[in-house]
Amino acid sequence: MKVVIIGGGIAGVSLGILLHKLGTDFVINEKESGIPARGNAFLMHADGVSILKKIMGEDLHSIELPGQFIDTFTLKRPDGTELKYIKMEPWQCMRRSSLIEVLYSLIPLEKFKKNRTFLRFLYDDVTGKAISAEFNDGTIEYGDIFVGADGSRSMVRQSLFGNTNFTPIEVKEIIGIVSMPDAVAESPHIFTKYLSGTKGLSFGYIPTSASEFVWFIQFDSRFETKDALNRENMKDFCHDLMKDFP
Repeated sequence: MKVVIIGGGIAGVSLGILLHKLGTDFVINEKESGIPARGNAFLMHADGVSILKKIMGEDLHSIELPGQFIDTFTLKRPDGTELKYIKMEPWQCMRRSSLIEVLYSLIPLEKFKKNRTFLRFLYDDVTGKAISAEFNDGTIEYGDIFVGADGSRSMVRQSLFGNTNFTPIEVKEIIGIVSMPDAVAESPHIFTKYLSGTKGLSFGYIPTSASEFVWFIQFDSRFETKDALNRENMKDFCHDLMKDFP
């Protein structure tokens, strides 16, 4: 049996690791030419971390799990007034790229096929079942089981079910990474968030390591002006949103 995985993100590679340990034949098809590094960081609960550790298995002895332990949340107003201070169950904040790099190291390189953007499935004329996946470079990968792990804008899903009608976006988010080791040392395990009391706007930051934060701005999509989120205008837009924040 051969499993064809379409998408080389966290889901696709995690499945690949499990199949590799089971001795099942598989191939991971990824549209990027290298390790997909899109996305910034996220919080993973202890339950998710325990599953991740099980996936990594014995490799945990030689490879360090990425991220920073988070056990406290503080919510403040822009003037510094504290609204909440909560000791949380353990979470781990990690860069997406750091986790993917670790996961990629657990699978033989020959199992990855890069620069492959999914185009369509090819079907058996008699059974009507999919027998291969075709990619936009003309390559065809035959298999017995096909797994669509190609993200929220999945081309596999579109091929099977047509276009997806997404709900309107009411809240948008801008995310970045900043190196500030001295600041992280002052609050190495705290998730800090500032929330406006007058409009739909917030700013927060969480340590992803001993030297850097992931930061985010969440805002009512109605605040967005034309072309505000273009690369050339984003810095000015962020400064305008945050002018009343510390």
